[in-house]
Amino acid sequence: MKKSLLVVAVAGAILLSSAVQAQTTPEGYQLQQVLMMSRHNLRAPLANNGSVLAQSTPNAWPTWDVPGGQLTTKGGVLEVYMGHYTREWLVAQGLIPSGECPAPDSVYAYANSLQRTVATAQFFITGAFPGCDIPVHHQEKMGAMDPTFNPVITDDSAAFQANRPYRRWKKRGVRCILMRVINCLSR
Repeated sequence: MKKSLLVVAVAGAILLSSAVQAQTTPEGYQLQQVLMMSRHNLRAPLANNGSVLAQSTPNAWPTWDVPGGQLTTKGGVLEVYMGHYTREWLVAQGLIPSGECPAPDSVYAYANSLQRTVATAQFFITGAFPGCDIPVHHQEKMGAMDPTFNPVITDDSAAFQANRPYRRWKKRGVRCILMRVINCLSR
């Protein structure tokens, strides 16, 4: 019991000191822009009645309110909450005005072209910027992997360089909050 209490106390002290360090702004520094990257929120499992996973047990799997792989209603609600929290933080940092929509070119949202990622971005934007006309951009062909989020190619490859949104981000040079909702990004 004493060892457990000691471990918890030490872990708490480490986490607390890390949190304090993370919030300390060096003198003369000012946050100018934010890049947010995230995965989709809560989705229905990809397994269906014909999958190996579904066949591995005689018991029925839970039913979902959406088809497999799509963002759930709860996932949308959670993403709105995340948007609310992020807006409060952005206002506290002085990056956006309180109670107003941000300037038109100051927020850019780009999502992978899967239902769950586009919907996640839309719910986030709705929570972060309610009543504001901020579109969520994505490639036209829904359901196809966007090269921007494809872990097989690199930013030096011709496929990545040819991607229109990448070129637009690179040349924009405006203060913007860029959010990419990703299906899977790993190198």
